[in-house]
Formats: sequence, C-alpha cells, structure tokens
Amino acid sequence: MFLRRLLSSILVFSLVLFILSAMAWGEEQTLKKVRVGITPYAFSMMFPVIHETGIDHEVGVDFDLVDFPSSANTFQILIRGDVDMLNEDMSVHIAKLKNSPEVRTFGTNNLFKGFILIGRKGSDKSYEEVLADKGNPDEAKKFILNSLKGRKFVAAPFFAGVISDALQQVGLKLEDIEYVQFADDQKAASAFISGVGDFYLGSLPQEIKMLSMPDKFINMGGNTEIMGPASLFYGGILTTEKYLKENNDVILRVMAAFYRGAKYLQDAVKNNDVHNIYIQLMKEELNKRTAGTMPDEDMFNTEKKYEEIFTYERAWEVSLNPQSKLYWKITGDYQMKVEVGLGHLDQEYDLTHYFLWEKTYADLTQRKDLMDFINQPLTPLSRKK
Repeated sequence: MFLRRLLSSILVFSLVLFILSAMAWGEEQTLKKVRVGITPYAFSMMFPVIHETGIDHEVGVDFDLVDFPSSANTFQILIRGDVDMLNEDMSVHIAKLKNSPEVRTFGTNNLFKGFILIGRKGSDKSYEEVLADKGNPDEAKKFILNSLKGRKFVAAPFFAGVISDALQQVGLKLEDIEYVQFADDQKAASAFISGVGDFYLGSLPQEIKMLSMPDKFINMGGNTEIMGPASLFYGGILTTEKYLKENNDVILRVMAAFYRGAKYLQDAVKNNDVHNIYIQLMKEELNKRTAGTMPDEDMFNTEKKYEEIFTYERAWEVSLNPQSKLYWKITGDYQMKVEVGLGHLDQEYDLTHYFLWEKTYADLTQRKDLMDFINQPLTPLSRKK
C-alpha cells in the first residue's frame, strides 16, 4: 500500500513539474525577442504587420523591428550582430557571397514581378505605344532595348545584373549605357524625378509613385515585356550561420508566423478585399518608411499584380519544387553566372550551402504544432492595443 501511494505521489509530482515546465517554456517563448531588420520595400512589411496584429506573439516570438533606410549596409549590420535576421532579395545575397560567407538565407517568402523601366513623357514612347506601332511583343522589346544605347540609366548599384541581363538580349552591354549609380533606390528615384538621367529602374513604391504622374513619366515595360531572366527576384529571410545553429526552433517559429500572416494577406487578395486590415496595415507601414502617401488601392494592386507573398503551400508550388519552372535554384544559378560575368564574384558557388530554403521548409513540415498554427481557420485581425 505504501509503495502504491509513493508511486502515485511521484507520478503526480512529475506531472506537476511537467505542466510547470511547459508553462515556463511558453512564457519564455512569448518573451523571446527576435531583432528583425526592415528595409523600405513592400515585401518587408510582412514583419511589421505580423507584429502589429500579434501573430508573432501567438507562436512564441516577439519581433523587435530595426529600420534600415536602404539595403546598402544590411549585410554588415547582420554580420556584426545588431539584428538577428532581415529580408533581402536572393540576387543581392548572391552578389555578396564572396564577402559574406557567414550569411544564410533560411526562408523563402516572395516572388517579385514588379521591375518596370520608367522613361520620361515626351522623350520616349510607352510599351503600349511601341507595341501598337511594331505589332508584336518581340519587335517591341528589341526596339525599346536598342533605344537605351548611349543613354543615362539611374539606379542603385545592385541592379547592375538586371540591367546587364536585359541589355544582352539585343547584344548590348553595360558599357553601352551610362549607368548613374546612387546608394539606394530612394536616392536614385529622387534624382530621376528632379531631372537626372533618361531611365529609372528600382523599387516598386518609387515606380508606382512615378507612374501616378503620367504627365511626366511612362511605363516602358516590365518583367514580362522587356526584362531578361535575371529580373526574376525571390525575396528571402536571412540570418547568420551562428544564429541559425543556436536558434533553430526560433527560426521555425518565425517561418510559421510568416506563413500565417501570408495566409491572411492572400485571403484578402483572393477576395478582392481592397480595404482589408492587412492591406491597410501594410500600406501604413510602408508609407511610414518611405514618407509616401500610397492609398489602399495601390497597396492592394502591388500584392495582386507585382509580387506574390508566399503562403506555405505556394512556397512549395512556385519556388521549392524542383519540377517547377520557377524552381529557385534555376534562377539562382542563372543570376550567379550574371554576377560572375560582371566581375562581382570570382567564381561560381554551391548555392545550396547558403540558401537553406528547402531544409527549413522540410523541418517546419515536421512540426505538427507549428503546422496546426499555420493552418487554423482565419479569425478577424485587429491592431494590438
């Protein structure tokens, strides 16, 4: 009898300890801060909105947002340890592989389709006008690209690969244009608006701002009309190898929060809910960081037409499935060859060592608790108090 009571007491005590440990773990996770670097681009607004609506807290992390005015020094800041992770395009990471060997991209989060060549009204014709004149897309592309020779291109330095790749379609090189480089998209856009250069290529918020002034600027074609394969940009979430090894559970929770947020966003896009709170918050967060006045409609169209923020399902279908025409490594290997050709890289690298999208995705798939969180029914969102 005594032994039975003793065993029962031990069992109860063990159960209490287990519950208390679980509660303590939950509190620790809720308070776990993750310092996230935010650049002033639409796809980076996912983290501020996820934080503003409390989705991050629901999965045990707390995003501490650190704003960067541009992508110019983000890698140095990440490597130094001032932030734990940040958003950046795959092509930018590829261009910096030589000097940033400790950086890893662990999460795939969007496909950007918004590169638009902006010209000046009266100096050139829009893509639609050229297409009407030439009668077919191939001739329109050739005409526009050939018209760039000898003229001034205004853009940030990291667009060299995109511009070079577009030009090579008609046998031109970067040396055939005058490339006026500015430190970041915002400075390039301000210079172009003030009268510097003939053409601009850059961030979507700046391009949309220019196209809202049709008396001054024109759309001369985008990704699907005149750009080459290097203009296919995947966005990713980056960290250091050290942080990744020491915080694997946190990494998976971050991805769960991201895919949960993406589910809300794509539900709004699917239902043409232009004034959905998720759209509104993305607009507000972007306007705050760009000093812009973008309305809900432009933010909605950005997400519907110019970029796709991946849900868990779409990440596989579009970029992670080796059978997909848009499989990330096909694009990555192509972009790397462009960077080697430009002299930005001294050799070709094994991208699977630096881009761990597939491993992170597979690890997340094995976490039933996080998958249940991602897939639970959507409930009305609101701002945190």
